[in-house]
Amino acid sequence: MVDDFFLKNFLKLTLKFYSGQNQLRRAKRLRKKLISMALPPGIELVLAAGAVPVFLVRMGDYSSQPFLRIAQTYKNLVGWNQLSSGIRFLRPLVGDKFFSNLIDNFLTITYSTYQEFIDKAENAGSPLDACFGTRLLLGGTWAHLKKVHGTMGLGTRCNWFSKVFEEIKEKCNVIMLEIPLVDADHGEEMMHESLNQTIGQLEATTGNTITNEKLRKQIILANEIRESYLNILNIWSRDLIRVHPVTFTNLLSLLHIAFTDFLCEPKFFNKTLKQLAKDLDKIPKSRNHDTSARPKVILVNAFGGYEPHLPRIVEELGGRLLIADWEVLRVLDIIETQGDILKNYARYLIEFEGAWRDNATLVDRYINVSSKYNVDGILFNAIYGCKSITPSLKLFKERLNSSDLALVDIGFQNIKDNIEQVRTRVGAVFELIRDRKH
Repeated sequence: MVDDFFLKNFLKLTLKFYSGQNQLRRAKRLRKKLISMALPPGIELVLAAGAVPVFLVRMGDYSSQPFLRIAQTYKNLVGWNQLSSGIRFLRPLVGDKFFSNLIDNFLTITYSTYQEFIDKAENAGSPLDACFGTRLLLGGTWAHLKKVHGTMGLGTRCNWFSKVFEEIKEKCNVIMLEIPLVDADHGEEMMHESLNQTIGQLEATTGNTITNEKLRKQIILANEIRESYLNILNIWSRDLIRVHPVTFTNLLSLLHIAFTDFLCEPKFFNKTLKQLAKDLDKIPKSRNHDTSARPKVILVNAFGGYEPHLPRIVEELGGRLLIADWEVLRVLDIIETQGDILKNYARYLIEFEGAWRDNATLVDRYINVSSKYNVDGILFNAIYGCKSITPSLKLFKERLNSSDLALVDIGFQNIKDNIEQVRTRVGAVFELIRDRKH
């Protein structure tokens, strides 16, 4: 895993991921409006308004970490290439153990930050029976509320999300993007009207006008990011990969979060992700991992929150973990850029909502994506408090009854709860996979 840390574009994404506080300060210096995001849909509108999208869950205070401070300062002085070379130069001096501990420390401080946000939400009166994801979102929002100028709200089937935006609305400007639950012509008309209202709110918040061409430009950029993301998912599915299996899953975990706000810097995110996909596509003979004997499992679902030790547990038990919620929910669908751009964007948003409008459709989406990436089994993330997706477990079992896909459910409420039970359940799905193959 230490070798993977020196892959330049992976290092760039990692350091940028942990530089959220610097990004907030930079936006303030440039007098940019900050709009917090809960989910990726709508990010093109925020960018077209000249604002900076920000996923507040990513805005932990990591300034106390010496390596991050030194790396950020050095990068500002000499640039990314020299930073990468400098870190490589340090390797024989400090040893691999130093970098191995550093990677573990990154993960530890991330989990600690999430727990701080959860505690902050609960202390502020967030319902204890709410799902982990909404409590985390609320905690991150309360911690940085004064730094943003608005929140992009989404009208979805999830009741907890609706309550989150109701709470935020009492203290902050919420820009609601309502997505109708119908895909007929009437639905497109409703979506078009909703888009015009959202655009009006963003223009009033930022003081900037959103034109069709500005929106088209941002959609083209976002499409390039989607293509790179999809390329990386395809590379994950191969038997021969360039990086360690747990590193790859950690990368997918990072991208899952980073895609929500494009790391506040879409051009940087686009360029780095494109280069990283090329890096992962080229496998030197001296650095390859044959994973053909490792069973592949997909997590259902990730965006509501999951045990962060799960990638390591899956790897230690001999498997590989796929996190692909944004493809399942059609967030990675490429948006048509020719013709009426608002109409095209309206269709895209309706397709996103339609992917999880009901559990039957959602189950089909997960099974289709599992098939696309040659997955052997499903880890069903039965999130405590989830009233939308967790109830679909029974439907999953019915659909997979005569399928080659193995299914095991794991419970999740908070970080580090019942880790040994999670390990047991992961082991169980691998046993089922082996039984079905023999």
